[in-house]
Amino acid sequence: MSVIPAPVARQPWAMLFPLFILIGFGGLVLYSAAGGSLEPYAGSHLIRFGVFLVMAIVLALFPPDLAKLAAYPIYVVLLILLVIVEAIGFVHARRDWLTEQLAKIPPKRDPVAERRLMYRGTQIALDWRADAPRRPDLDDDTLTIGGPQDTLTRRLQRWLEAEALRLFAADARDYCSAVGLDTASVRLTRARKRWGSCSSEGVLRLNWRLVQAPDAIRRSVVAHEVAHLVHFDHSPAFHALLGELYEGDIDQANRWLSRHGRELYVAFD
Repeated sequence: MSVIPAPVARQPWAMLFPLFILIGFGGLVLYSAAGGSLEPYAGSHLIRFGVFLVMAIVLALFPPDLAKLAAYPIYVVLLILLVIVEAIGFVHARRDWLTEQLAKIPPKRDPVAERRLMYRGTQIALDWRADAPRRPDLDDDTLTIGGPQDTLTRRLQRWLEAEALRLFAADARDYCSAVGLDTASVRLTRARKRWGSCSSEGVLRLNWRLVQAPDAIRRSVVAHEVAHLVHFDHSPAFHALLGELYEGDIDQANRWLSRHGRELYVAFD
């Protein structure tokens, strides 16, 4: 009587042995590629093969009818596990990258609690008093405002939006005059991924959060959109006109937005 179970003996070992050799050769290559170490390639490669080999042998011990009955549930479970393993591997392999990206996201801020507000590139003090006028009053670097405290955040945002519209209109008037155009209409947007746009009807749509940025940064976006009133593309002619229109360094302004643009979203929803 053979000590080897019949289901195992029936396996196509003539095909499996070449597979073992191939897997072993692959393990040696990965071992060599890692400088004579099982980590991080060869070890996981051999472990995966060993796990699936054991699973195959265990399945071979069961009657074929039972194996057929359990095939689909097992397949679904294994597929789910495979997805989980791949997801864990993805996160692990990109852990440093994810950490770096998360570190770039600035924490949320509450201007009301901090009593400070970002305005035109500087932090201004927020002086709320219940007996002060509801209409905001900016004096040097202090904004005084009264009214209910529970609506203060919303009213501060409305004040910033009004200031943004006022400043955008003045910027658009300057740049439109420089290119010989009538002053374009300005609308505010609350876009999450765009600072500005120019419609075919000649309307400039500009992100209100730019009022928190330094004046030079805000004006660079307005100059960009006004240049689109003349050249509705990003051709060399467009960039040449933008370089003439904008009084600062446009590349430096773009770099500022790339590095600090997220900071304009830390306050207000």
